[in-house]
Amino acid sequence: RVHCRREGEFGVQCLSTIACSLASLGRYDVALLHSFSQELALHAGTLKPVEISNTLWAFAKSRCCDAELFRALGDAAAEESKIRLFKTHELASAAWAFAKTGVRHHAFFAHVELACLERCGEFTPESIARLLWAFTRLKVTPNSSLIPTLLRLSLQMLPRHTPEDLSIVAWIASMRCPGHGNFFGDVARCCAGRLDDLTPGSLVRLLKALATVKTDNPVGFADVLHDVAENHLQRLRHSELCGLLRSAVVASINVAYTDCKACIDMTTGRICRHLEEHALQLRPKDLADVAASLALWQGGGGEQLRNIIRQRRSELDEHRMTHDLKGLRRSLSVTSLSTADEEDEEAPAILGHKNVQFRT
Repeated sequence: RVHCRREGEFGVQCLSTIACSLASLGRYDVALLHSFSQELALHAGTLKPVEISNTLWAFAKSRCCDAELFRALGDAAAEESKIRLFKTHELASAAWAFAKTGVRHHAFFAHVELACLERCGEFTPESIARLLWAFTRLKVTPNSSLIPTLLRLSLQMLPRHTPEDLSIVAWIASMRCPGHGNFFGDVARCCAGRLDDLTPGSLVRLLKALATVKTDNPVGFADVLHDVAENHLQRLRHSELCGLLRSAVVASINVAYTDCKACIDMTTGRICRHLEEHALQLRPKDLADVAASLALWQGGGGEQLRNIIRQRRSELDEHRMTHDLKGLRRSLSVTSLSTADEEDEEAPAILGHKNVQFRT
């Protein structure tokens, strides 16, 4: 019925509700959403904050990126009289939607920044994680102390975070404050025994972040890594397995984990043995990642995996010849490792790990 509607037959408020309902049910009808776009864009100024937020969320959730619509909704939301009417979770949801689709809107994010700073006491853990992810994903540089403020708030309510939220917060914190050992120790404590609640991509992202930072809880990280190696490897795609190996290797040379090096090396060997079963299916890009990880590893294991890589040397050489050599050199460095996000997302560049020491 909605597909056959006449133009203007449904009000834009109804279209927003329909889009949000379909996305909530997992019914991603991209063609239908595109048919909504023009009407919603033309009348964006008539939508209430919750309708703007829900519409943006629905389109992003459905992977339906309409830049014109997003710009129109962003313009409407950024109006001084309207931005103050948004609830904090609505601001976070809208910011997440822009980041998910990769659409930039400087005026909207500038107003979000100011609004959030004025209402810090209203944030939930989920809203904090979404805002941190959105600003980082789009590489929006706030003109204020918003990011440190959100990280401090996150630390105060750490036990209330879901593991998924913790994965995001740890990822951002590993770039902003890698020397905050108490924070990362608490993250490991909160995630212990709750790894089933993490998606595979978030699980690998969490470990990549924790591998490169200081911590007051090295045993907690080693236990989480061991749990992943024993109970979660089958959930991971090939690229995620390669990321997990890199995390284990980096942790093994991170001075913060010296007391647990033997345990981490043993777990790294377990990951290598699992990768050996899939080595023939690895893409050249993943093969190069494994080779770089083994070159960093000082544990002395993974010999069979090294032999398999040697057998596929021609593929690896061809990959290196046809891809950015600067990028390949960067893949051999420790500080390129903690920012990897889901496979279909570009991760921001690392900001530095000057407070963290690695064995060379």
